[in-house]
Amino acid sequence: MHAAKIYPALLALFTMLRPVTAQNTTTVTPVLTPVFTAQVFLGALVGPISIYGGAQIVEPITHGSINGTALNGTISAGGAAAIGVYANQTVHKTFVEVWGKTDDGMPFFVQVNGIGGVTGQFGSASVTIGGRYAYLENQFILVSLTDNEANPPTAATIQGWLVSRTA
Repeated sequence: MHAAKIYPALLALFTMLRPVTAQNTTTVTPVLTPVFTAQVFLGALVGPISIYGGAQIVEPITHGSINGTALNGTISAGGAAAIGVYANQTVHKTFVEVWGKTDDGMPFFVQVNGIGGVTGQFGSASVTIGGRYAYLENQFILVSLTDNEANPPTAATIQGWLVSRTA
């Protein structure tokens, strides 16, 4: 008697838990629009700091500039940390923070989280800014980070692209 009531309930539960097949098979293609290039100058390296399987490298950012269609200004300071530089020259994660003012005096703060090798990384940027630039806070910005050829590096370039989509 109880089985007659339990089986329909179990069937309904399993129906809800089954994998859902995607109904929309439209391919979405990202569109990259260049929005800025930042040039930063690096101070003396801090470290390497020994970590399991590698080292952490910290690079102070002493100053720089940012130019492009979305943002133009001066970078006052910042820092970059490569978490986990390993013997095979891979970088587990890269963190960059810079701050400064736009050409019209608006303060900004940019955080970059990336991944890649010691010669360059890719990541995403988060921009904190107000005024006419506030729209940047809600955008996905893809970035490329590249150090110059000096050993250790004395400068780096950060290129940013606004990511949008087409359906």
